[in-house]
Amino acid sequence: MKNSLYANILQINNLSIGYNKALVSRINLNLESGDIVLLIGKNGTGKTTLLKTILNEIPSLEGEIKINNQNINSISLEKISQLVSVVLSRSNISPFLKVYDLVALGRYPYKKWYQKITPEEKKNIDNILELLKLTPYKDYYITQLSDGNLQKALIARAFVQDTPLLILDEPTSHLDITNKLEITKFIKFLAKDKGKIVLFTSHDLNLGLSIADQIAFIKGENFKTGFTEDLALNENIIDFFAGTDVLFNYETNDYEILTNKKKLKINIVGNSKPIYWLKKSLLRNGYSIDLNARTVIKEENSNFVIQIEEKNYCFSTLEKVIHFLSYIEI
Repeated sequence: MKNSLYANILQINNLSIGYNKALVSRINLNLESGDIVLLIGKNGTGKTTLLKTILNEIPSLEGEIKINNQNINSISLEKISQLVSVVLSRSNISPFLKVYDLVALGRYPYKKWYQKITPEEKKNIDNILELLKLTPYKDYYITQLSDGNLQKALIARAFVQDTPLLILDEPTSHLDITNKLEITKFIKFLAKDKGKIVLFTSHDLNLGLSIADQIAFIKGENFKTGFTEDLALNENIIDFFAGTDVLFNYETNDYEILTNKKKLKINIVGNSKPIYWLKKSLLRNGYSIDLNARTVIKEENSNFVIQIEEKNYCFSTLEKVIHFLSYIEI
């Protein structure tokens, strides 16, 4: 259910962005409370330029951006910072800040110069640090942090800012897979449980697509939006980013670097975790998967059974499977 207080908080109408000359034109976007929108496009196409235009850091060339039905050109920077929090992929931060102080800066837009953080705000900051597993680092200087923990601290600051709209530019950059998953889950929590609007960019395409309600796609000078799976299908999003000699394999749900294909084709039976890794191993080594192939591999009792004509060959590891297939091809 949408939060009516912040419904349609961000409205972009017929926007053109760029520096002197338009990079992208005819941008239209309406976001409501709880929406998660993944902004995608190849490097240099204008994603960061669009984000900075929404923040009024770069003037638009044409069109309008409204927050709470107010044109951003008529809203003060102080007011914008109470409506929008941001984590950019490149941020200049004082090296003398400690983690707790960096996160607490999220309350700065609501304070006069003489006002201090309230006990309630301190409790909230502590809760967010705990939620993002940053409590052990709260007294560290930011220069002592790993890139991943610094990224998490910047996201914590944006959450502490408590705005209806969050703009996140590459929020999972510098993170290992565990933290990527944690941040992705956290983004969904902010939108679906806290009613925030999240507009984010990500090169972790599969993770981004897994939580996005909509895609905003910059393709050349064109801007397209739509329901995630519809736009991904109609615009062939997955293959668009693959490039040459790389294809997305829908069997393994992953990109495949094209190699010289071997003549032997394999029929795979089953859909278990070992079978998933079997498919990946076969494709990586140049074998094709074909339901009509005469060579069949299946899993039985934690072993891989290769059926060739009427003979069965049993192997305990995938390495042995690949070695055997290489041998029979000779």
